[in-house]
Amino acid sequence: MDFKDDKIAQIIRANKRLSREASRMESVFQAIREGVMLSDRDGNLLYINAAAKKILGVPEDAQFITLSKILPQIDALELRAVCEGAASQREFEIAYPERRFIKVYMARTNAEDEEIAIIVSDMTSEKISARDRIGSEKIASVLKLASGVAHELGNPINSISIHLQLALRSLSKMRNSK
Repeated sequence: MDFKDDKIAQIIRANKRLSREASRMESVFQAIREGVMLSDRDGNLLYINAAAKKILGVPEDAQFITLSKILPQIDALELRAVCEGAASQREFEIAYPERRFIKVYMARTNAEDEEIAIIVSDMTSEKISARDRIGSEKIASVLKLASGVAHELGNPINSISIHLQLALRSLSKMRNSK
């Protein structure tokens, strides 16, 4: 085997290793519960995992997707700011494919490329449970207040009732003694 054949064999081994690593990374990104996307500075999506498709309602067979189409809340100015190194994190509500509360984190992948990593987390269950907890606390507060008011009103009413009973007894005794 000469030098040229040895170099080709090294390139083939390196290519197989890179292919295995790419496949492994793809498996990891598909297993993650959060949505993972990669965008260029113009908002063209270069990669989107299954979780992001599910959260944002992107069809499985969608080919060319732009960030502005699936997340219109993120504008070109924000993408440019992220490309210049300013990470961004926002929470907002989306209505499609169903009403959800999501958190979107965006950061530049590295200094050389103008690519943006976008992580989308579905916060719906946390927001709803927090809203339910706040509602329960409000109800408990109102019930406690009503209980306190009832107690405060009950004491004077009870005192009046006792005095009325005593007055009735006194009247009854006065009638009987006549």
